[in-house]
Amino acid sequence: MKLPILAIILGLVIPVLSQVHSPPPVSHASLTQATATPPPSFPPGAWPTPKPSPTDSSDPAARALLLRSDEVMNALTSMRIEGADLWRNAPAEPPRARVDYDFVAPDRAKWRYESKEGIFEAICIGRDYWTRQDAESWKLERMEGPCEAPSFAHFLETDSDWRGAARDITFKGQEALASGPAWVVGYRLPEASEEGWYDTFVTEWVDQRTTRLLREERWNSDPFGCAGRCLGRLEYSRFDEVIEIQAPVPPSGSSPSFRVFTPWVAP
Repeated sequence: MKLPILAIILGLVIPVLSQVHSPPPVSHASLTQATATPPPSFPPGAWPTPKPSPTDSSDPAARALLLRSDEVMNALTSMRIEGADLWRNAPAEPPRARVDYDFVAPDRAKWRYESKEGIFEAICIGRDYWTRQDAESWKLERMEGPCEAPSFAHFLETDSDWRGAARDITFKGQEALASGPAWVVGYRLPEASEEGWYDTFVTEWVDQRTTRLLREERWNSDPFGCAGRCLGRLEYSRFDEVIEIQAPVPPSGSSPSFRVFTPWVAP
């Protein structure tokens, strides 16, 4: 999945909604193996089907579920994303970093990134972009264009061999989360680096009633990065709720700078 303005969250570096066909509710809290859990059935022809990839072994129903989830998430008017950067072999340990991100359509966002290096905060309203590090004063700059909404797209036809698109999508089961029963879907996401291509392995929890994305976990096999040691976890909430995002009050006597730029947009 590619979320251009959320590259900071997915990498953890500083670095509407319509009713859909609902599978039977889940009454148990533990994860059920996919072999014992029938996949959801969808109305024939209701959703578009992505072009198959020659190296892809995805379950068609799982692909359709992610496509519908993309549509629903892209139609939201507000959301909150809470992220944590964890050690994959010790997920109960304190996270290496945390990030909180709020978005309000059409062009308001704020995020807070916390790690051992300190706290970084940013607020974006239209083309105005405020930042501060720790207890420093807010700095105002001007972007080339307005703050963009998160973009959810599992299937990106970026080249002939489908690099960058979700592959080998399967149902891993279902789980009862605090917000309700969810389908658990896993897939492989080929990604590029200067050294070559590697795989990111993603697990997503999709709400069975609304097909909203509720949770996401990912790790990658990049030998020049974490090499499978790091686990990124995202929690999605506050869908279409009222979220206040206001410009910070500048200190008395300060004068903002206006440097034209575009922050943290993934290629």
